[in-house]
Amino acid sequence: DLHYFGKRAGEALIFTLSSDTTDKLFRSLHDLKDKKLLNFEKDAVQKISLEYPDQTFELQKSNENWSLTKPEKIKTVKAFIGKDILWSLNGLEYESIVQPPFEDEDSGMSRPTVTIAVSEDSKVTGKVIVGKKVENKAEYYARVEGDSNLYTIKARLLESLPRDMKKFKLP
Repeated sequence: DLHYFGKRAGEALIFTLSSDTTDKLFRSLHDLKDKKLLNFEKDAVQKISLEYPDQTFELQKSNENWSLTKPEKIKTVKAFIGKDILWSLNGLEYESIVQPPFEDEDSGMSRPTVTIAVSEDSKVTGKVIVGKKVENKAEYYARVEGDSNLYTIKARLLESLPRDMKKFKLP
């Protein structure tokens, strides 16, 4: 196991640090970079859209309650649904930036798995387009509207999103 010698400024004592510790202390610039894909105020979001190839779900917020407006109207949906989606999107970070970026056909951007949009006052404030699954990884390709980069994101975002009507309906 590799160790490094260290010394605090102004002190005579010399100590050793394991390579595991130095790896945690001295991270690469890439590790320190803010990897968040969206920047929005959760409480200000009034509309969430989940557009799948076969169906679109639209959630509308009124006060603290969420209702479903598409594909069918449900006046009150499960209370946590809107908050959970916003929480997942607010914490969405990329795993890597694909260099060089693939063509839209190869990354699945031409036929997205899901397009997610959040809006405030009928203005879209964040939009993520999720393409194909990355081969041999639990990741998907993704783009953010207004950003030319192609990213990879963890598959768990898709797992956290509602995919059918049953998820919205109160018991």
